[in-house]
Amino acid sequence: MMGNFLFTPDVFVWMIAVGVLLLLRAVICLPLYGRPLRFLKKASEGKVSYVSSLPGVSVIVYAQNDAENLQSFLPDILKQHYPAFEVIVINDGSTDHTKEVMMNLQKEYPHLYQTFIPEESRNLSRKKLALTLGVKAARYDIVLLTNANCRPVSARWIETMARNFVPGTEMVLGYGCFGCKKQSGDSYRMMDRLAWALRYLSYAIKGRPYMGSGVNLAYRKALFFEHKGFSDHLNLHFGDDDLFVNKVSTRTNTRVELSPESRVEELFDDNRQAWVEQKLRYGFTARFLRHAPRLFGAFEWITRYGFFALVGWALYKGFSNPIFWVLGGSVLLLRFVVLLWVGYRIKRYFPLRNLPGALLLFDLFQPIVDLYYRWVGAMNKKKNYTWKKK
Repeated sequence: MMGNFLFTPDVFVWMIAVGVLLLLRAVICLPLYGRPLRFLKKASEGKVSYVSSLPGVSVIVYAQNDAENLQSFLPDILKQHYPAFEVIVINDGSTDHTKEVMMNLQKEYPHLYQTFIPEESRNLSRKKLALTLGVKAARYDIVLLTNANCRPVSARWIETMARNFVPGTEMVLGYGCFGCKKQSGDSYRMMDRLAWALRYLSYAIKGRPYMGSGVNLAYRKALFFEHKGFSDHLNLHFGDDDLFVNKVSTRTNTRVELSPESRVEELFDDNRQAWVEQKLRYGFTARFLRHAPRLFGAFEWITRYGFFALVGWALYKGFSNPIFWVLGGSVLLLRFVVLLWVGYRIKRYFPLRNLPGALLLFDLFQPIVDLYYRWVGAMNKKKNYTWKKK
């Protein structure tokens, strides 16, 4: 058997193919996911400039049957350490006791306000209408958006987001993560959410912003009205965050804030269902985004499964030449070691659970899972339309 360990021409061809794929991923993928970490280090060293005088901020909170969430999380926003801010809750037709909760909180917090969406507004994206009403009602030039089921992890959330509005900056992208409820599958979902966020944040740091998340997003009122708000996509239920950012963000007017104090946790009763809904929602709107990030996703999918196909072929060929087993096992181990190294670097700055298992599952199944939900979204894309454009 030992005589079969031969470096035949097909072995060399296989080694070259694997080497090219690994090199491509190292050159393109590692810098993308490493860029936010370098940005964090740069900011912590005082190499990022901020405003000398903090501007007034209007925090807009979208709520729909969120009485319990408002009771639990809204005080964390209302008690922010910030000199001049107001909080506007947009009540989207809630049928629970949201109104009573708000009335009680308003007695304690005079800077809390609320408004309502007209019930007859059925042929529009209600969230887009809600945010438009909130922006119009905002007292200050800077609006900071989030949802009722979101909780800032620090009392300096508003400050860290608002400090980025230096002259020329009109939009700030923040980071929002899943709150940890220790539900089955949460490790994978947190990894998926983080990888998705790191991708668009990395592009923004590079000067090519293309989307953001409405759970932690700030911009100037003037920017909103200059571009006529959500007018380009009023026929879509979704896109109040990603499509709007895609439309108005530029290399020079958008900044990123990633400090731990700026982060927001998004909490759900059922993390799995919420994650599925978000996958579908962003799947509905992805085709309207700029092409470069979508091309990167395709590249990542092709190189990842190209690598696994080559490893699978090596395991098959190992029955005739065991050197393939040695080489295939070695590159698999190398890949996982690199993933762990990257993962533990990320974990220093971003919350993750069960890192080794989550990384392995994510690496194996993420493209398949994404492809599945894109297919589901394509089969149900009419759900994204309030009405069809002719």
